[in-house]
Amino acid sequence: NPLTNRRLNYNGAMLVNQRGNSTGATQFFKVHGPDRYYSQGENSNNGTWNIGQSTDVPDGYGFKYSLDYSCTATSSNANRYLMTVYRMEGVDCQALNYGTANAKTVTLSFWIKCSKAGNFQVNFENEQNPDAGYQTQQTISNAGQWEKKVVTIPGDTTKALTFGTQKAFCFDIVYSAFGSYASGTPTAAWSALSNTQRGAHCNMDLFDSTSNYVRIAGVQLEIGDHATDFEHLPYQVELQRCKRYYQTAAYTTMMGSLAGQVGTPKILFEVEMRAIPSSVTT
Repeated sequence: NPLTNRRLNYNGAMLVNQRGNSTGATQFFKVHGPDRYYSQGENSNNGTWNIGQSTDVPDGYGFKYSLDYSCTATSSNANRYLMTVYRMEGVDCQALNYGTANAKTVTLSFWIKCSKAGNFQVNFENEQNPDAGYQTQQTISNAGQWEKKVVTIPGDTTKALTFGTQKAFCFDIVYSAFGSYASGTPTAAWSALSNTQRGAHCNMDLFDSTSNYVRIAGVQLEIGDHATDFEHLPYQVELQRCKRYYQTAAYTTMMGSLAGQVGTPKILFEVEMRAIPSSVTT
């Protein structure tokens, strides 16, 4: 692997947190806390969670933050589930050579700490409709301790990854799942993806106590069949990469102030964005 730029995912050290932490989150299907890591769950049926940066990290590896999920109100909904999703654009996926005989093996490594021991699941997706998936079972051996996990999978020789700025290659870390997301049979091979396969390996209930939590740190996706040491990048590099998807600034900082007349401001984005963004003005 190259010495630099071998980590394909952005913000793997959870340094960038432009949105800030979420307290009392009940709505999922969005980014909470550290940029680029999409939290997915059964929305209002998932209980209530605090999601954001934690300073609890594995010692000795140069990490400052982890992505933390902490339960603050329980749920017994039949279809509850919790997972972290990372999505790559198609323009960034072509080196994987999917859809050819030379499809590349990839390795995902990360640290995880959980209030419970048991099985969870790591999935990979080729988001070329119809989607293909590859599911693996992983195990937390000791509750309350940091453990490093390494997952290596072969490339998909049958289905190419879409080229463009839309999502293409994705990985999911599924911590706890019940009902519709855990009713299928996972497959450790590239095949047609059903949502019912996403969490069937999971056997920990992280929704039954406000003492439950799960944290991940040092997330690295790379080409090859083994995990290299985590590639730390300068904060400014990670921040600029994340601003392709989300950025915020004060109007007075960007354009100065205007009083007594009507003006039409022009927002000049610091980084060219992936697509035309939606906006929120405060």
